[in-house]
Amino acid sequence: MKIFNYFLFILCTLLLSCSSQDIGKLLISKEKSICLSEFKDTCVKLANQKCNNSYSIVREEYIDNYWFSDDQYVVTFACK
Repeated sequence: MKIFNYFLFILCTLLLSCSSQDIGKLLISKEKSICLSEFKDTCVKLANQKCNNSYSIVREEYIDNYWFSDDQYVVTFACK
């Protein structure tokens, strides 16, 4: 029974650690905002919420971190 409990605990821990909770991060300066996320859709949603669907993209890039951490999608935008 103890082995089953350990196995269940390890399985639950792995499932929780592998699930993605991508909510994105928004960094705001005077005239520009920067969104950091794993997916483009998250940054688009954050920009739409921040600027009321009226923004222009200044810079857009995708950083592929193969070995060390999650991939990152970086968008710099300005509200109109």
